[in-house]
Amino acid sequence: MSRSLKVIGAALAAVLILAGVALAALPKPGGIYKGPTSDKGHVKIVAETKHNLSLVRVKDKCDEVYKFHNVKVADNGTFKAKDKNSSGIVIFSVSGQFSSNTKAEGETSQVACDGESTFFTAKLVQ
Repeated sequence: MSRSLKVIGAALAAVLILAGVALAALPKPGGIYKGPTSDKGHVKIVAETKHNLSLVRVKDKCDEVYKFHNVKVADNGTFKAKDKNSSGIVIFSVSGQFSSNTKAEGETSQVACDGESTFFTAKLVQ
């Protein structure tokens, strides 16, 4: 293999590695993210650190409010939380991913209200 092919191969590998790192966004420490859900509800996310959300709050179209505290954020920017009833049945769940340090997108699922899944985009407001 010629020297120029080795250099091109190494450069291509570096670009692919950087592209993978760019996809793994984490929240801004101290950031507050807000946005609507697809059912006309609302989501609020408060990031304590890059790997911990001190609050994930979702209000659905039926005015039910679900709050989760100390939600962990994985290195790839994903997070999830769920609420169970006394029988252990999941009654509400939220999951998402930070696509940048200024935006999170995700989905909620519930058995109350209309039982429909919703989607959200929350943008950094502070």
